[in-house]
Amino acid sequence: MSAESGPERMPTSKEVREEAKETGPVSPTVVGIYRSLAKGETMHRRSSILALEGIGLDGDRYTVGVGKGTYSGKSIPEDWRNVTIISQEAIEEARQELLAQGMQPFKDSETRRNIVVAGVSAEQLNGLVEGNQSIWLGIVEVRVMKSAPPCNVPSQQYGKPGFKDAFEGRGGVRGTIVNTGWIDDGDRVHFQPSPRK
Repeated sequence: MSAESGPERMPTSKEVREEAKETGPVSPTVVGIYRSLAKGETMHRRSSILALEGIGLDGDRYTVGVGKGTYSGKSIPEDWRNVTIISQEAIEEARQELLAQGMQPFKDSETRRNIVVAGVSAEQLNGLVEGNQSIWLGIVEVRVMKSAPPCNVPSQQYGKPGFKDAFEGRGGVRGTIVNTGWIDDGDRVHFQPSPRK
């Protein structure tokens, strides 16, 4: 495993959606990994990334220095913002809603979330916040701490209105990385109770 893309091309989220239409429901899977070096910078797709216990994703804006992320230093503790996770199904629901209103949809990277998972609904992710659970991304455990409500930053950054409304209840979750390890595109996703420490 490495932090850089290998020779084998990973399927895009669109390809995963198309395959799901043909083959049926998707097993919960990591279908997108993104990081940005600083607030306002483009989220770059990765085929794998090192998750650092209690810190965040290697090289992401919330791990590279004080004040690098839009919400750095705000009221939510930094360790609750190690990583953000959003449902591919939620992105698709928001996409359809925006298109129906004649508005431009947002790409996975434009949600400004770190991890996109397929085969998991927005409701399942939201349930983890109060459910005292962790989500496992391959070998990496993330203790879900708080929801990640949508804001106006993506609309402002990409010049597309409607993000905050379309992603209401679909913005994903944020949490603390419990153990250091690699997260890879295609990793299986599962849930389990995890007592809060």
